[in-house]
Amino acid sequence: MTGFFIRHPLSAIVAALLLTIFGLLSAFSLPIAQYPEIAPPTVMVSTTYIGADAEVLNDTVAQVIENEVNGVEGIDYMKSTSDSSGAYYLEIVFRPEIDGDTAAVKVQNRISSALPQLPDEVQSYGVTTTKSSEDMALVISLISPKGSYDSMFLKNYAKCISWTRSSVSTVSAPSRSTPTISPYGSG
Repeated sequence: MTGFFIRHPLSAIVAALLLTIFGLLSAFSLPIAQYPEIAPPTVMVSTTYIGADAEVLNDTVAQVIENEVNGVEGIDYMKSTSDSSGAYYLEIVFRPEIDGDTAAVKVQNRISSALPQLPDEVQSYGVTTTKSSEDMALVISLISPKGSYDSMFLKNYAKCISWTRSSVSTVSAPSRSTPTISPYGSG
């Protein structure tokens, strides 16, 4: 077969073009649900212990939840944060071959069994478990080219945009990162 294409280069070019055209046509007709997952499935667990600092939150909430969730099959790694306002976030990343919906249900079941061990304030507030994705769908950069808006205005505007995006039903949650104000945009 290779000898034929070496002797007939025009046939090789036509075959390559046809293959490219059919590949593009089939790529655009493929349903989005059939595309492979690029980012591994991720489950977010969050709760609030009002009045607790990060150390108390770690001792009474984080250790209980993490010990219970640790036995879920397919976990690649876990990352948690506790802050002085009483907020606790646990990000559980699963191996790529694990189904995200099944993983979220398994984590939710483990959280339910850990609830009686948590403080009453946390139980009354509730523990939220959501399936999330680390795929970046949108990145917004705000600048004030003529310097007419200061960094505080741009930061507040970014928070407004973030809140608006979180109210869209198909968006799970915008990133929790704080907007970064760059001095390079204010000229």
